[in-house]
Amino acid sequence: MSTSQDPFAHMQMLTMKRVSELTTYTIQHLYRLIAAGKFPKPVRLGLNRIGFRRSDIELWLEDKAAGRPYSPRRPGDDGEARL
Repeated sequence: MSTSQDPFAHMQMLTMKRVSELTTYTIQHLYRLIAAGKFPKPVRLGLNRIGFRRSDIELWLEDKAAGRPYSPRRPGDDGEARL
C-alpha cells in the first residue's frame, strides 16, 4: 500500500538516521537546526528514543524546495522532545 492510500501515513514516525538520509544533513547538523528553531522538533517516544513525524519532515522539505523559511505548523504539541 502506498503512503497516498494509507490514512495513517501522516502519523508515521521517522528515526533520526532516516531523517538524516532524507535531508542529506548529518545528525549533528540536524540537532543544530532544531536548536535554532529551523527544523521540526522531534517527538519523545520513550526515555531514550525520539522520532520525527513524517508529515513534519515532508512539510519542511516542501518549504526548503520552495525557498520558504521553516515555520512550525504545530506549536505547543505535547510529547515534543526537549533538546
